[in-house]
Amino acid sequence: MQDDLLEPRGSRREPVVIEPQADNYLPNLRELWAFRELFYTLVWRNFKVRYRQAALGTFWVLLQPFAMMVVFTLVFGIWVRVAVKGVPYSIHILSGLILVFFINRAISESLGVIRSNANLTRKVYFPKLLLPLAVVIASIVDLAAMAVMLLVLMAFHGIAPAPQALLALGYIALLVVWGVTVAVALAALGIRYLDLHLLMPLFILFITYMSPIIYPITLVSEDLLVVYALNPMVGIVNGFRWCVFGTEPFYPWMGLVSLAEILILGILGLVYFVRTERSFNDLL
Repeated sequence: MQDDLLEPRGSRREPVVIEPQADNYLPNLRELWAFRELFYTLVWRNFKVRYRQAALGTFWVLLQPFAMMVVFTLVFGIWVRVAVKGVPYSIHILSGLILVFFINRAISESLGVIRSNANLTRKVYFPKLLLPLAVVIASIVDLAAMAVMLLVLMAFHGIAPAPQALLALGYIALLVVWGVTVAVALAALGIRYLDLHLLMPLFILFITYMSPIIYPITLVSEDLLVVYALNPMVGIVNGFRWCVFGTEPFYPWMGLVSLAEILILGILGLVYFVRTERSFNDLL
């Protein structure tokens, strides 16, 4: 009664009813949109913190793939003499490295993204899905910078993009979706299974060497192409190189296989993330 007398007339607010979350299998898109400003902040923070204390700063974005290109060119292009068609070996391998660097970063940074943000997740509520998504979106800036470096080196060697070069954006979009798929699944699995951190270097090596990065797809036997294409990176790399250079054999069905795998794995990973999200803080 006394509290009612202290409140001005007409200022009484409607009570807020807190209800348990529904037993969902997919994320609440309306809720994700409501937290979009936090998402922008997380993306900017991930990009800024990654190179803030590095002596060379954001130059590392270009130095890492460039250094790998030089090493692989010396070993496989000059000493082993791996033959590629239509372009110098250095350009060939760089076109694959910029794609695999993007996926490797999504793998390495998303696995522990929930645990590394434990101080934030324990204090305030927000959709935890924003954390792995922010990792992938922040890495798109690195991917764009590496793509520009590829175009500059192509111009230096006098290589013009193929007429269908704009179609490469479709494979870039597929690569980003694949990165989101990997990031969401690993972010949820990394909370419960800590030994996954020990397996990730092997997983990264598998993706690198079981994809046509350091060698052309023509070195793979025709009889093994169907099994080989079960790695989603194979269809992405093959399609991207064909769009940019137009020199290697193009297998459109590989892109369709990659798309189907990414959609299936993406839905499964998303469902697993949503179903386990409420227990994240208990496992930290």
